[in-house]
Amino acid sequence: MPPGSRSWTDTATNSIFFRGLDSSAYLRWLTRRDMRGVHLVGQFLHEFTHHWCYRTLLGATLAVTELRLSLFTEAFPDGRAIWARDLVAYRTITNLLRPMSEGLSQMAEYDLTHIDDEAHAGTPLGASVLCFGAGADDQFRHAMLQMLRHSSELLDRKASLYFKKFEVEDGYLPGYMAAKNAAWSIIGRGYNVPIEVFLAYVRSYFWDDPALISILVSEEMHGGKVASSLHRRFRERLLALYTAKDLPERIQSFWKKWTPDEPAKCADELGCEEREFAEAVENIGRLEQHFHALVDKDGAAVERVAGMPPDQVHALLQAISDSRRYVVVATAEMVVGEDGGITLAGEGEAAAPAPELVGSVVLPPGRYELTAVIPTFATFLGVLAIDAEGNVSPLTQIQAPGCDDGIRQSTLRFVSNRLALHETMERLRRRFFEVGVKVVESKAVSEISDWSHEQALRFYAAAACARLQDKQKAAAASELLLTEGLKPVFGRDAVAARLVAGMSMLSGTDQWLQQNPDALVKFAKLYYLPEFEEEDLLKRRDAVLARDRDGLVLRQTGEFLLIYV
Repeated sequence: MPPGSRSWTDTATNSIFFRGLDSSAYLRWLTRRDMRGVHLVGQFLHEFTHHWCYRTLLGATLAVTELRLSLFTEAFPDGRAIWARDLVAYRTITNLLRPMSEGLSQMAEYDLTHIDDEAHAGTPLGASVLCFGAGADDQFRHAMLQMLRHSSELLDRKASLYFKKFEVEDGYLPGYMAAKNAAWSIIGRGYNVPIEVFLAYVRSYFWDDPALISILVSEEMHGGKVASSLHRRFRERLLALYTAKDLPERIQSFWKKWTPDEPAKCADELGCEEREFAEAVENIGRLEQHFHALVDKDGAAVERVAGMPPDQVHALLQAISDSRRYVVVATAEMVVGEDGGITLAGEGEAAAPAPELVGSVVLPPGRYELTAVIPTFATFLGVLAIDAEGNVSPLTQIQAPGCDDGIRQSTLRFVSNRLALHETMERLRRRFFEVGVKVVESKAVSEISDWSHEQALRFYAAAACARLQDKQKAAAASELLLTEGLKPVFGRDAVAARLVAGMSMLSGTDQWLQQNPDALVKFAKLYYLPEFEEEDLLKRRDAVLARDRDGLVLRQTGEFLLIYV
């Protein structure tokens, strides 16, 4: 997503850019850690899940691929066949996985619930506990997620989803419907999979898939064949996710063995072989070696494109690797006065240094950038200060329960380099779209890209209708989604959309309300729609049920109401 709308995540550097987060307020909040930070959790869960998905083997491969394209298409135009093939592969995998990334991110935002008394540090929920929890106990996972689900801001975001177009450029609606249907299909196979477990499994299932990486870095030079192989592999994986009879057992075994940065430990559970993961790591290494070899081959040509000397171009890979490992939660200007008092942007006057922020470190008077940062797998939250010369001073750190980790050299490099890296990548992208892309674009590349886009759209339309057993009804429902999305289900009734969104969030959080159609309406009115009469809301719910003949969103079976989206 481009900057300027809501929060977004850069898939190459894996940096999150939060919109609407008052960094100064957050940094001050860290000193008290009460429950008033709940309104920040929704967008954090969403964007952190994107970051989490791309902190994987496939994410690393795509980052190197994008950097190669940005630099080398213009610097080495004689390699056009290679760059055209890479561009087709990059566009194809992006079309296939962007919607699924959005689907998982929205499930984290709208559907995530705790699973036990100890959150796993390596998941979005674990990261949220570290960054926004009011303590090390279970208070956040029980009370704060309840408060989040009752948020009118979150309700409005989910209700707007029902009126979005069914497309794969952003992929919000198709990704959410596909991911939710996958979770429902697992329930149908006898396992009521906790959402945290589901997110962890699907992340590794697609983004750590060694077969996708092998196709991306294969020696096959025909772009059309590469795109077809990627589509075939994705289709096979998606189909197995919906139909494999042993999947519930594999997911449960996966969760017992899983650590977020060692997917090979769960090779059997992910439907792969352990040797394939070793080959994937070797392939990524060869891609990086090729990058360095091309920089050395003609440093002058690369420097003309990059606007920096070869040694700095070499260093970009390490900077990206560091960047992909961390998330900046908040950053604000800080002034240290002559008396040692600290002023943060947004404060009217200097305040005594908060010991929770600066620890025992004494900073010289001057201006600093104060930054709160966590690693992807949320083992600690570090607070660091950067002076005007770019020197980084670790101030304090908060460790996740049961984790023995803290600020290290890669943390310091990341904090020091992150802004320059972002500016460099933005400049390289602009130059690629102005100059480099003209080297590789052709009728064949455009036709393959268009075909890939259309196929991805069809995959997700089929996945959104996967619960329909009648093939003709499924085909008709798919076509309706492609042309009108879910708008006909709601009859353009915004109140009905807010009602269904509210019922869906309540049914996932307040366990005793699940599937009780009238109780869901009663409590949706209480939390979200107090200005409407209950009888009016019941009629709106029934009208949605009547229009949703295929049960894409709602289905009532006897006394129970099932909410699929």
